[in-house]
Amino acid sequence: MCQVYRPLQREMFAVGGDDNLKPPLGLGKETNAKVIPSPASRTSVEDERHRSLCSRQDFREVFAEGKSFIRDIWSRMRDTQLAMGKALNPTTQAVRTYLLEFGLSMTAYVVVLCASIFLFTRVNGVWRIVIALLPIIPVGLVFAAAVRFLLRTDELERQIAGISLALAGGATALLSVTYGFLEVFRFLPPPSAWLTWTTFMLAWFIASFFVRRWFR
Repeated sequence: MCQVYRPLQREMFAVGGDDNLKPPLGLGKETNAKVIPSPASRTSVEDERHRSLCSRQDFREVFAEGKSFIRDIWSRMRDTQLAMGKALNPTTQAVRTYLLEFGLSMTAYVVVLCASIFLFTRVNGVWRIVIALLPIIPVGLVFAAAVRFLLRTDELERQIAGISLALAGGATALLSVTYGFLEVFRFLPPPSAWLTWTTFMLAWFIASFFVRRWFR
């Protein structure tokens, strides 16, 4: 049957004369010829590659534009903050900062003082001295806030503070010497250190009030 079919196969390809005709699958001699893609398939592949490249390029451009937009907004906000800071009075800004630092320091002082009172009766020996001196830390923070306020403010406020401190120191020294003479002659008992501190702070407050009115 194979001998009858092969001549028939040759006659079919010879009669047609068409080079594009191919024998049925499984018939004829097998070949290892490579499949060459058509021009239409090449064009579609190139179009897909071009589209992918364009999409990547568009994404990069959009990302760069968004990044520049965010930088622009950030720079404008920073310029606005700097302009507001320059427009604000330095003394007013220094007072606000001082009030914030003073409030935080006094809050810490109250917390530490309550903690030291609570822990004082629960420890013995040298730890009692340590617990008793713990409130000195927030008091030092208050002093540092006052010093920073004097450094940030203008020359007028520094002059007012300096004159007020000088008057308060002189008044406190005069009252301390007066009390000391009365103590020597047994007219008054030995004073407490809190009395000296209270006298100085009260004298500073009164002196600041009158010195500020004098400069106005």
